Amino acid sequence: MIKFSGSAFKRVDNRLMSLQLVSQGLTNAVMFRADGETVQPAEVFFKKAILVERGSFRPVTYATNDMLDGARRVFLAQSGCSEEDLVVLMKMTLENLLAEGQLNHADFLTRVDILGALGRTVLISRFGEYYRLAGYLSRYTNKMIGLVVGVPSLMEIFDEKYYLNLEGGILEALGPNV
Repeated sequence: MIKFSGSAFKRVDNRLMSLQLVSQGLTNAVMFRADGETVQPAEVFFKKAILVERGSFRPVTYATNDMLDGARRVFLAQSGCSEEDLVVLMKMTLENLLAEGQLNHADFLTRVDILGALGRTVLISRFGEYYRLAGYLSRYTNKMIGLVVGVPSLMEIFDEKYYLNLEGGILEALGPNV
């Protein structure tokens, strides 16, 4: 995590600095609260259930919000956790942020600002595969983790090309992280 503060750094946008950490391979993920404040994932996820919706959010649609709200209601009922013990997360991969092979900083800030205005916490990561994201999140909590996916993403999850580097293939990726 990187965070600049003080009068000498008032023109520095910590979200852009954090994005650079991910794009340069110095960290696997960065996180912003709805107010745009950069935070440590461990602080936010500790002893919390996590519900994640992945996407490019270009733009955030009614369908995106409806799917997330429906998933949140089901997740709360099935997990038995309270609203206060749940972190709802909007997740973008670095690849989602690349336009013509380069990071478009204005586009990135616009998407993060829109998600923030909707009260959403944002995670930017290098985890293209769902199993890598699940493994990362499980390092920070022992509570349930839910991934909100539509039909196209569900079909992608079962594409074996993503699991060629795993000895157990797709079964290893979809099994519990122990």
